[in-house]
Amino acid sequence: MFEEQLQDITIWEKRLGFFELTGTVLSASRHERTSTQVSGGGSYNGPNGRVTRDINVSTSSDMIETIWLVDDKGKESKHKFVNYEIREGSALTIIYCTVGNKESGWRVAVVNHSESNVVDFGALDRIEDKEFTGPQMLGVGAMMIGPIVGAILNETFGHSNLFMWCLVGFFVGLGIAILDAISNNKKATALLTSHISKMGQGILKEFSQKNGEVANEARLETTAPAKLLSNSIADDLERLYKLKADGIITEEEFSALKANSLTAV
Repeated sequence: MFEEQLQDITIWEKRLGFFELTGTVLSASRHERTSTQVSGGGSYNGPNGRVTRDINVSTSSDMIETIWLVDDKGKESKHKFVNYEIREGSALTIIYCTVGNKESGWRVAVVNHSESNVVDFGALDRIEDKEFTGPQMLGVGAMMIGPIVGAILNETFGHSNLFMWCLVGFFVGLGIAILDAISNNKKATALLTSHISKMGQGILKEFSQKNGEVANEARLETTAPAKLLSNSIADDLERLYKLKADGIITEEEFSALKANSLTAV
């Protein structure tokens, strides 16, 4: 539906593709999930006798949102979110990311058309087999070669100072590799976040334009409310929710039309 908005991007020499699922929320339910962590405890013999460790207990809770989404072909799918509340009747576009030519992917963002916002769930930690950069290769090389050269020089010539300096080279190389990895991770995160935001905003704008055209057509309708339904179930439901919100149809008419739309598939 939004092919023009879903542009590929290259991160760490990996070509990332995107696809989407758009539909209307038929139902939404939530429950709280509580996790308990226990640490410490036990005992050991210390210099002054038996020592018993304190037991530490910590709890955390998350809200699990479960929704059923129906797309424009009437196909329903179940989705779960953590600490993200979604209202029934909301129009959503779920954006998925995939690496290479894989047909499956993971959820990276949700575009909520009803609330006009984009929520980024992040995708960087799911990209595997990152390529080494030049500075990282240099650092790894220094880490591997430094001690070897130092050991050879020390064994052959007895130059202990040379061995020390080679150890210094090892740790310098390690530092270069770590700092470069952190820097590249930050750059990749910023690049991917910006790309997802741009796609989400583009999808929001395109959907709003299409929905505005549908709303204008609905206001011009002079036929009975039952004839307002189209071939797209998701469009039907979105239109009905808007007509009810605008006071064009009553709650009873809305319920009847919604039932007719779902049973007509």
